[in-house]
Amino acid sequence: MRKLFVGLTWLVVLLGTRFAEAEVHLFDMGTEKSELRPGFTRVTAKSRYTPETGFGWHQTDGLKEHHRFYSREWEMNESRGSKQPPPIYTNEITCDSVLSKQPATFVVDVEPGRYTVYLLSGLSAGSPRDYHWFDVAAGTAKATVKIPGPFIFERRILQTAVDGKRLAIELAPKTGWMLAALLVFPSDEEAKVRKEVLDALEKEIYFLPPDVAAEWKETRHEDNRALPEFSETDRRRGFALFARHWSEVVYPNTVPRRIELDPKLEIFASLGEYEPAAFTVHPLKDLSGLTVTAGDLRSDKGAIPADRIDVRHVRYMLVRPNYSMFFSCHIAPDVLEHRESLDAKKAENQRFWITVAVPETAEPGVYQGVLKVAASGGAAADVPLKLRVLPIRLQKNPEHIYGMYYRDPINSVSDSNTPEANAYFQRKAELERRDMVAHGMNCHISGVSGLNRDDHGNWTMDGQETDRHIALDRKFGLADRPLVVQFPVSWWYAKLVDPKGAGSHLRLVRSDVPQSFFDEVTKMVQVIEQTRKKYGWPEFLYYPIDEPSTNADSVRFMTNVLKACKQAPGVRTYVTADPTHEQFEPMWPYVDVWCCQPFVFDHAKIQQLSKEKNIEFWCYPNHISGENDHTPVRGARMTWGFGFWRSGFKALIPWIYASDVSDPWNYLDGTAMDFVNRSTPDGEPVPVTLWEAYREGIDDGRYLYTLAQLCERGKSQGGRAAELAESARKELAWLWDSIKVQEKYKYDDLWSGADFDAYRWLLASKILELQEVVK
Repeated sequence: MRKLFVGLTWLVVLLGTRFAEAEVHLFDMGTEKSELRPGFTRVTAKSRYTPETGFGWHQTDGLKEHHRFYSREWEMNESRGSKQPPPIYTNEITCDSVLSKQPATFVVDVEPGRYTVYLLSGLSAGSPRDYHWFDVAAGTAKATVKIPGPFIFERRILQTAVDGKRLAIELAPKTGWMLAALLVFPSDEEAKVRKEVLDALEKEIYFLPPDVAAEWKETRHEDNRALPEFSETDRRRGFALFARHWSEVVYPNTVPRRIELDPKLEIFASLGEYEPAAFTVHPLKDLSGLTVTAGDLRSDKGAIPADRIDVRHVRYMLVRPNYSMFFSCHIAPDVLEHRESLDAKKAENQRFWITVAVPETAEPGVYQGVLKVAASGGAAADVPLKLRVLPIRLQKNPEHIYGMYYRDPINSVSDSNTPEANAYFQRKAELERRDMVAHGMNCHISGVSGLNRDDHGNWTMDGQETDRHIALDRKFGLADRPLVVQFPVSWWYAKLVDPKGAGSHLRLVRSDVPQSFFDEVTKMVQVIEQTRKKYGWPEFLYYPIDEPSTNADSVRFMTNVLKACKQAPGVRTYVTADPTHEQFEPMWPYVDVWCCQPFVFDHAKIQQLSKEKNIEFWCYPNHISGENDHTPVRGARMTWGFGFWRSGFKALIPWIYASDVSDPWNYLDGTAMDFVNRSTPDGEPVPVTLWEAYREGIDDGRYLYTLAQLCERGKSQGGRAAELAESARKELAWLWDSIKVQEKYKYDDLWSGADFDAYRWLLASKILELQEVVK
């Protein structure tokens, strides 16, 4: 802390001189002994208003204090065998708060005039099951704050007028409120307060503190090509427009090619399909109030309304090269946000992602419309959008499994929660399932709860909680096939064998685990199976341990656990490991589903092993999930579509739908990087570019499967249908041979975005031909 305080002592002098004549009030909420921000005034739960102090709480009943300051020192994580940083980097403001579940009023004496009220809310520690929701009002200005769990700090800025001598800030909880800091200052001082106080404070909170930031190195994208000549129209309105295929990466400083300027977006889609497009605004000056608005798409047969066209801004994030790396970062296009408007700096690209949801009932034909781009004080520009709707209803291979690892929000629904918090988690769970289905998923990793072992070694299971999960999955079509279920082998190992636990990747597992423990695993599986049959749940694929290492003790333990599972009649097992490692050979007889991180075997080998050993091969392609990189968009499309088709694997099921570690909008804090989908404070999913690429890959697979099915029917029908089917079969064979098979599709040896679309059009054209003749 000494280093931090010394670095900020200048602020005390600065605030004392710059704001001496202005009514600038800076309040740091917390405890009597917690860290105090230099230049701020301490406010505790006991700081009741008096005329002498000129500020304080109107009433202090029900007010509480929170304090949790994290040391900069990294702590050893024995399970992982490495040191890790704190969950967030606290400062004097974020380490403490005043909070309550009762309404409260904070009063500040001020002279009449217009004031800005800046509130910062959040907690540095707490339960992920918490949901903080409250309203705040200052005069006629009002705002709502919603914060799920700890580590997230939300700011609200209210503008209000004071006629008398006192300003009251009203806090009205739905579940509970908290304040970490409160700033009140004349509105005409806002620029000065931002420059001297808020810019530095917000950088510490939403990026990194200066001492920590100094240890990180940002690698900057370079594009040194000369800018093209922009038109007089572009210069007058202050921006140019260009388009590059949605699967190609556009950075803030990407230089547009001349051929990409003044774009016209043209796409095609089948009935019920989602189809993306993208374009970029290149500011020629600083812009404010930048907006993109979609209009209806119209044809001579009807219209696709504007509400079927989703317009999102591509948010650039500072990301790590790998989720577990530290001190290295770069900017990457990642999150797709809804924005009413935004400000843009000169020469910093602003990309927009457009997704058209074609109605199932749309009339086939060509639809046209425009996307209107405008900024404050300038002329608007139109981006033409043309969509060809094909008379195709795509089919999906029923043998293929598309799923995700998943941290289910419904786990946070609890009798100890407020009704509002439970409603939030329930809604979030439903919205995320709906989002999975809309992106082509048909399952996710599950788990069981309610297991208990009494003092006599008898196992029981309360199935109500698990049944609630499965019922919700069934509602959305996510429980129509065998479910991969995790069950608490590691937890019971720590309870029955070694309190240190087995460690990450079984790094701490003992070599002398008694047979009695594995007998308990068998009993555990048996009682789960009994409960599964009682409730009528789908088949379970038992997933006892994630990613065992190749260490001899790890393999021995894992083999015995799998063997113990198989003692329960009819049970199948699921393992995440690389089957090419010879150390895992002892596990093979007890594995039914082998889930590998890359496509480790080629198609022929997969077919051979599946037949010989009666094993299914699944893949969890984390290399295109954001865990290691946020930009292999074409690699993601290839993996989920043509690459999956070519692989022979049965399932794709990567880690994870959403990985939130600390502040979900700061990828540099915490023990690991956040990645994949984000969510709003209301629980609505916020997609990322890779997630959209998954759906496009799955749709490529649907075109492939639809054509293959038509080929079979045409061949059986004979005549002209058989001739067209043979022609289409040759095209499929050509596509098969043109794929450069890889274990991991990321960047190299991939088709361009335009080539992907051309190959999809080839499939679509053959489907249209066959549909004309196949009965």
